[in-house]
Amino acid sequence: MKKLSFLIYIFLQANIINAQSWSLTGNSGTNPGTNFIGTTDGKVLVLKTNNQQAGYLGFNTSQARVALGYQALLKATGGRNSGFGYRALYLTTSGAGNTAAGAFALSGNTTGNNNTAIGALALYNNKSGSSNVAIGVNALNNNTVGHNLVAVGDSALFNQSLGTYPVCEFCDTSRLYQNTAIGSKALFRNTSGYYNTATGFEALYWNGTSHDNTANGFHSLYNNLSGSANTAMGSHALEFNVGGYSNTAVGYNALVNNNASNNTATGNLALNQNYNGIQNSAFGDGALYFNYSGSYNTGVGYNTLGVNTNQAKNTAIGWSAGAFHTSSACTFVGHKASSTVDAVDNSTAIGFLAFVTASNQVRIGSDYVTSIGGYAGWSNISDGRVKKNIKANVPGLEFINKLSPVTYNLDLEAADKILQRSANDKEGKLSKPDAKEISARKAKEQIVYTGFVAQDVEKVAKALNYDFSGIDAAKNSKDLYGLRYAEFVVPLVKAVQELSTQNDKLKAKNEELEARLTKVEALITANPGGEHASEGFLNQNVPNPAVSTTVISYYTPFNGEIRIADIKGSVVKSYTVGKGAGQININSAELATGTYVYTLYSAGKVIETKRMIVSR
Repeated sequence: MKKLSFLIYIFLQANIINAQSWSLTGNSGTNPGTNFIGTTDGKVLVLKTNNQQAGYLGFNTSQARVALGYQALLKATGGRNSGFGYRALYLTTSGAGNTAAGAFALSGNTTGNNNTAIGALALYNNKSGSSNVAIGVNALNNNTVGHNLVAVGDSALFNQSLGTYPVCEFCDTSRLYQNTAIGSKALFRNTSGYYNTATGFEALYWNGTSHDNTANGFHSLYNNLSGSANTAMGSHALEFNVGGYSNTAVGYNALVNNNASNNTATGNLALNQNYNGIQNSAFGDGALYFNYSGSYNTGVGYNTLGVNTNQAKNTAIGWSAGAFHTSSACTFVGHKASSTVDAVDNSTAIGFLAFVTASNQVRIGSDYVTSIGGYAGWSNISDGRVKKNIKANVPGLEFINKLSPVTYNLDLEAADKILQRSANDKEGKLSKPDAKEISARKAKEQIVYTGFVAQDVEKVAKALNYDFSGIDAAKNSKDLYGLRYAEFVVPLVKAVQELSTQNDKLKAKNEELEARLTKVEALITANPGGEHASEGFLNQNVPNPAVSTTVISYYTPFNGEIRIADIKGSVVKSYTVGKGAGQININSAELATGTYVYTLYSAGKVIETKRMIVSR
């Protein structure tokens, strides 16, 4: 018996020595085709450490699970799960199609399906949420039942949780929380916000319950808590927005301080300081930069409306258009088109370097534009239905006769000193005109203009107590006088009407005198020795008043003399006349303006005296 036992022992030892075995210190000479660690029957392979599961390899649909890590996939019953790392997918039971890589990744998941978590604590608290992607340490850490979420980056969507569904009668609540976060701490504090996309370090960091936001860039929409439907593209874009909604910011620091709604800013620093202003649009570097609470403004171009703060309803298009003075309800179109003073309202400047100097003013072109026109005349509204207090009190000749027409050249340097135009760049430096502008200014100053001096016209109008609308008086110390030459038509028409009335009276008087003269001549011819022949007569001069020349007709039976005396009785002219009917032509231009008397003397006695008026 002892011998048999010894033989059996020797046999077993020989077989053990010859059997395949794995050394704890390494192996050599292995054959990949025949050597392996695993099973040859229909059983799963489980690895353990400290008597706890540390590895699991399934082989069919229900058991197709892969786990590597202490207690990874420890309680799983669902298939198609893969867990790599300490307690990865630790509590998963029936959840299927999940992939977790990292310590505690998807550790709390129980029934959630088709999730991907890569990074320590990624989707750590997920329970039943499905179809989520979390890549990064703590990514989607607090999500429990939210689904269709994407978080890429350290702590991205860290605080995402389902919370309470928003009131939405027709919404599909299974799709309410489709957030995407790419970047460290992107959407970090989001709780129940939905349809948000954040790309960049701490983009949409404080987002809580808001929805439909898109943030792309470092700290873009960083402080957004409840504002929805915002789009921020660029570093710090809409960074401090909290509750503003429906804003679009594209560019570095665009709308960075905004907390209002319905604004659009495209360009670095566009609408940078805006806080309360609504429905503003800024396109260009620094456009509407200092706007704080102004609303309904539109700025297109570098630095447009750059100092606008609380003003509203402005439109500026062009490099630095409307850039250095505040304004309201103004329109500036053109390179540097602007105002020269603050607080301008309802004014328009159109063209390169065009500027307004006061409210309710329109200016077209720069100060060295030489022609403005088109194929039709300018029309002013003149409907009697919208006019009141109509008075026929326009002075005519009295006003026109006192005007002083002149020719002149413009002094643009003097105009610049009065206007005191502001700086034209962001550094506050006065931009100097280039060679082309200097040449244009010199050419402008060489033009000889015909017109009036506005201040002279103003003096004449005031002297006549005439409120003349043709005078555009300076509105402030930095404004210039102007004239509306079309307005001069009205007093000119009145003057022509007055002259026409005077001419009609003189014409009638002349016709009367000519008839009388014809009658007298006929009488003398018919009765040369009659009563009239013995007396003689003197007719009224024609025309009267006399302007340049006048005619005096007469009849005397003897040779005589016609003397003209001024109002004081001093004889200024004397004409010898022969007997019979005749007439003398008097050059009244040789006489001073005033009233005169002329007398016919015959045979040493006065025949007749008349009055004559000389005017210019």
